[in-house]
Amino acid sequence: MNILPQPQKIEKLGGEYVFAKGYRVEDTFSRCVSYLKTFAETDGNAEEIDCIIDNSLKDEEYVLEINGGVKITAKDECGIFRALSSLKQLIAYEKCENMKIHDCPDIKKRGLMLDISRGKVPKLDTLLEIVNILSDLKYNQLQLYMDGIVFEYVHFKEFVNKDGALTIDEIKRLSDYCSERFIELVPNQNGFGHMEKWLEKPELTELGIRRDDGKPGDTLNPLDDRAFEFIDTLYSDLLPYFSSEYVNVGMDETVSLGMGQTKEYCDKHGKINLYIEYLNKIIRLTNKKYGKKAMIWDDILFEHPECISKLDKNSVVMDWGYEAEAPFAMRCEFLKEKELPFYTCPGTSTWGSITGRFDNMIYNVESAAVSCILNGGEGILLTEWGDGGSAAFSPMCFLPYIFTACCAWHYNVPKFSISYSKQESIVRYCEEYADKFIFGGNKVSELLHMMANYYLLENLNRFNGTYIISDTEAWCKDKMPENDYSRAYLSEEKADRIKRYMEEIRVSLTKLDKNTPYIDEIICNCDMVIIMADFIIAKMRGSDNGLKHRIDELKVRFEKLWKVRSKSVGCDIFMSKLDEMAEKL
Repeated sequence: MNILPQPQKIEKLGGEYVFAKGYRVEDTFSRCVSYLKTFAETDGNAEEIDCIIDNSLKDEEYVLEINGGVKITAKDECGIFRALSSLKQLIAYEKCENMKIHDCPDIKKRGLMLDISRGKVPKLDTLLEIVNILSDLKYNQLQLYMDGIVFEYVHFKEFVNKDGALTIDEIKRLSDYCSERFIELVPNQNGFGHMEKWLEKPELTELGIRRDDGKPGDTLNPLDDRAFEFIDTLYSDLLPYFSSEYVNVGMDETVSLGMGQTKEYCDKHGKINLYIEYLNKIIRLTNKKYGKKAMIWDDILFEHPECISKLDKNSVVMDWGYEAEAPFAMRCEFLKEKELPFYTCPGTSTWGSITGRFDNMIYNVESAAVSCILNGGEGILLTEWGDGGSAAFSPMCFLPYIFTACCAWHYNVPKFSISYSKQESIVRYCEEYADKFIFGGNKVSELLHMMANYYLLENLNRFNGTYIISDTEAWCKDKMPENDYSRAYLSEEKADRIKRYMEEIRVSLTKLDKNTPYIDEIICNCDMVIIMADFIIAKMRGSDNGLKHRIDELKVRFEKLWKVRSKSVGCDIFMSKLDEMAEKL
C-alpha cells in the first residue's frame, strides 16, 4: 500500500484499523465536506473525523493519525484537505495498519499548464476531470496557455469562434471549482511572441513586426503604442475572471524582433534592450493596473544573462526546458545568486508525438524538481504543449502528472542521488496509483509506459518529438533525404520494428475490460503509431496494401473521440496529416 505523493514521514503504531463506510467533518470546513463526499458516505452513521487547527504548522502541512479513529491536525482547511487526499487512498484499501503521517510539500507551488492554443480546447467537463486528478495529487496551480483566440474576449467578439473558445461563464465555473479543490487558476496570456493567430487578422496585422518573407508577423511591434494597447485590452477582457496573484505573460521566442520596423532601432540600441524595455512595461502594467505579478519564460533572458539585472524584480522567472539534459541546475543556481524568484518548468514530453517519450519525461521532471528544491525555487510547472496538433489523447499525460506530483511534493533531496532504481520504484508506484484511481482497477499503466517508449526504437532522439512524426511529414512533402543522411531517419526495418512493438501492446489492450476508462482513446493512439509506421513502409515499398481504407477508418475514430472531451476546433490539424498520407499513397 503506497500513498502518492509519498508523505514525508510515516510512523507505524501497530495494530490494524478497518475503515468505516462513512466519515464526516465539521460543516465549517465546507470545501472538505464537499471533497469527502466524492469518496465516502457522509450521512447516517458516518464517523466524525477529529479536525484540529494548529497555527504553528506551515501552509499545507498536516498530521494524519489513524489509531482507533481518524484525527487530522493542520494549520487551516487547506491542510485538512491535503490530509483527506491521503486518507482517500487509504480508504480505498478498506483497512490499514495504525499509523501517524506527518507531511508537507518540498515545493510550495506545484502546477500544470495546458496548452489550449495549438490543438485541443478542452470542454469544461474535461477540465473539471483534470482538476479532480490534480487535487488528489496535491497540485495547487493550473494554467491554461493562450496565444490564440481561445477565450470569449469581449472586445474582439468578431474573431471568436464559439465552438473553439472557452466562454466567460466556463472560466468562472472552472475558477470556482479550482478554488473548491484548493487549486489556484492562473491566467496565461502571451503578450509579445507567438501572436500569429491574432496578427493574421487583417485588422490587426499592422500591430506586428513585418517579416522578411512578407507573411503576417508572429511578434508584436514593441515600438508601436497600439500593440501595447492591444495587449492591455486582452488583459482587461481576461484577467478580471481570475483571483490569482499571478499572470503568466509569456514573452518567449520573439522570433521577428530585430526585423521590419524594429531593425533600425535594434541595430542602434540592441535587440535585447528593446526586449527588456517592453518586458518591464508589461510587468508594470500587470502589477499596477491589475494587481498581479508577472510570470515570464526565461529563454530570451538566458540568451543574454548580462541583462537580467535590468529585469523588473516584481516578476517570476519561469525556467523551461523539455529534454532530459535541460540545464536546470546551472540556471537555477544563477537565478538563486541573482535573488530572483523562479519556477522550473519541465514537460510531459507528449507533444510532437502520439504517445509521448516516457524516459525523457522522467529525467526531465526529476531534474527540474531537484534543481528547484536545492536552489529555493518557488514552484514547478509541468507543461503540456500542443505542438503538432495535440494528437496524444489525455491518458498519455496521466503518468507524467502523477510522476511530477511525486517529485514535487517529496523527493528526499538530502539523500538525493540520480539512480535508475529510485526512478523505477517511483514509476511503479505511479502505475499502481493510475490503475487503481484513474483506470478503475484495470492494468493499463504499464502498457501506457511501454507505448510512450516506442521512440527508443528510432534511430535518434529528436528535440520535442519523435522521428516517426517527422518522417511521415517528410514523406508527405517528398523531402526525404538520400544517401548517408537518411540514416538519421527511420529505415524500413526500424519502422517495421516499431509497428510490431505497438501491435503486441495493442493485443494486450484489447484484452482489457471494454469499460476501462479512456480505453478507446488509448487504443486509437496505439493504432495511429502503427498506421504511421505502415505509411513509411508503404512509401519505401511503393505499395498501398489497403492502407488508404485504414486511414479513412482512423480519421472517423479520431474525430469522434476528439469531440467527446474537446471542442471541435483543432481536430483538423492532425486530420490534415492523415489526409496528406492518403493522398501520397
